Amino acid sequence: MNSTITPTHLLQVFEHQTLRVGDELHGCIFSKKHFHALARYSEKNGGKYYSLLFNGVKFSHYVGAIQIGHLTIEILPKADKKEKPDTHQWHDVLMDMLKECRLIKVETLASARLQLRTNSILELYFEIFLKEIEKLLRKGLFRSYRKVEANAKFLKGKLIFHKNIQKNFAHQERFYSEYQQYDYDHLLNRILRRALDVLETLVLSPSLLSRVKEMKTYFPKAGNQNFTDRDFQRFRHDRKTESYQTALEIARLLVLNFSPDLRGGKHHLLAIMFDMNVLFEEYVFRQLKRLENADLEVKRQQRKPFFQRRKIQPDIVLTYFGKKYVLDTKWKVMRAAKPSMPDLKQIYVYNKYFKAERSLLLYPKVYEIEDLPPTPYHPSEKFPSKSRVNAEIMFCQICFLDIKSDNKLNRNLGKDILCALQ
Repeated sequence: MNSTITPTHLLQVFEHQTLRVGDELHGCIFSKKHFHALARYSEKNGGKYYSLLFNGVKFSHYVGAIQIGHLTIEILPKADKKEKPDTHQWHDVLMDMLKECRLIKVETLASARLQLRTNSILELYFEIFLKEIEKLLRKGLFRSYRKVEANAKFLKGKLIFHKNIQKNFAHQERFYSEYQQYDYDHLLNRILRRALDVLETLVLSPSLLSRVKEMKTYFPKAGNQNFTDRDFQRFRHDRKTESYQTALEIARLLVLNFSPDLRGGKHHLLAIMFDMNVLFEEYVFRQLKRLENADLEVKRQQRKPFFQRRKIQPDIVLTYFGKKYVLDTKWKVMRAAKPSMPDLKQIYVYNKYFKAERSLLLYPKVYEIEDLPPTPYHPSEKFPSKSRVNAEIMFCQICFLDIKSDNKLNRNLGKDILCALQ
């Protein structure tokens, strides 16, 4: 069954771009109602995804998609020197990066793309989520035990004396008891039901809406329970819940990032956004990890004590042919191989504490800039070492990485980094 969000309602912009009321892109108009919905949502998330301007917003380094009523705003990464970058290319780069970082299930990406007309990020997540729900229903939802208190005509489980006296003083034929019930009404199924409730509230195609309504009948009602991130961390990963994993990951995005229009309008808002700094780091790590062998060990986010209870944590630590390297990714557009002082100080500390021979600052390549070869830090003249010959010399290297290759996501990024180390 096919399902789409109306293509004319997809508006594509880039990170750090400004969008003002009245702006028209690709036949879509950003209206005052859309702006007010974004303003209300900004109060909830502290302006993390965009900053508010007069009658407009300026997006930050987060990419992804925001649906406001009938309008879907897709925010794409930009590592391009063109004044008007190709939205289709960067859309595909983002989709493939999400897949490589396992934020979209790999085996469902290709088939979902063939079925969907717009291929918007939100549309894709909706389709994958519903396919996962359908798989769960075919396999059968799992049941678990839960405590139930009830006032019944027969005794079941443990009698609760004080409540029995309170409620059954005039009805001694009844028993107020507590017992274990084995059914589908547990946290995981209630979370999935809430995610289906969110989808039903959004502006969807009739075919997609009918699928959602049918699926809801198999799940217990979530009631007025407000789910938090802590609820998603409560369940155990075991054999029973393994099949729920993908559906719960998407349900987490739907439930925690949904903002209903409490005034009864049609401008409910859903945001599925990703920090481009984290996404870039994750992609670099996975490209290196896939090359791991006897000569290459790749570890990420190793922590060491730094000051009192604070710790330092570089992005990636490599051991390559017996030598240690510290890598730090920075999603910044650079016009010259001149990193900021905070970046240099940060990587210097990593070098020192992790006893690395060399550190690398990794930036996306936008302009034709030559990499900075391994360059030594100047030793301190004020506190010289006892022997200049034995002085500890550390090096910093600056690398600019091509995110795209032949207008597609560069899947040789790991090899490019290893070549720079030689």
